[in-house]
Amino acid sequence: MKTPALVLSIGLLFSGLFPIPTLQAQNQVSGLVTDIAGAPLAYANALLLSAADSSLVRGMFTSEGGTYVFENIPSGTFLLRFSMLGYQEITTPAFSLERNARKKMEVVTLGENTTAIREVEITAKRPFLEQKIDRAVVNVANTITYAGGSALAVLQRSPGVQVNLQSKSISLAGKAGVVVMINGKIERLPMDAVVDMLSGMNADNIDHIELIHSPPANFEA
Repeated sequence: MKTPALVLSIGLLFSGLFPIPTLQAQNQVSGLVTDIAGAPLAYANALLLSAADSSLVRGMFTSEGGTYVFENIPSGTFLLRFSMLGYQEITTPAFSLERNARKKMEVVTLGENTTAIREVEITAKRPFLEQKIDRAVVNVANTITYAGGSALAVLQRSPGVQVNLQSKSISLAGKAGVVVMINGKIERLPMDAVVDMLSGMNADNIDHIELIHSPPANFEA
């Protein structure tokens, strides 16, 4: 019998939170995504991939101004892949990052997908990243990138999530006070125990992760 899929929901449930101290300076990659008219494309998928095997290093959405910034990236050789519903997918050439590099990429222009339609076939396929009103959703199921990995590894690659393995803590958007929910139930364990639990949890059993920056009223209690 197959293990039921898990849903990880992370929400900031407390006010007056303090930023976690920044990590030691590492590499940074930034840039801008626009359409063919030069208008910024907000909430496009921006994925940082390893050039060796195209495995996911980090994923995020572009801002309302079409910008993206990947921070605290290790040294190595990478690719960037951009996609958005209704637009053609673009992958950049490989580039290398040395220690403490600050690389600004050329503007990426996504053209509209104008493929001629001869036959219509409707299939249900969720995008890897979804931006909703109050949360971001990482659709893990059926993503070969995470095959064989742990739930903690998935979190480390999710947009806005920082995992400190030394202190065994998780922060969201640079703030502490993160609450972890599995299948809608809050984990009451200490955070270090939650981190250990996620590190031993197989990513193949996760359906999706919800990153809730502004929890709805039903979470206030």
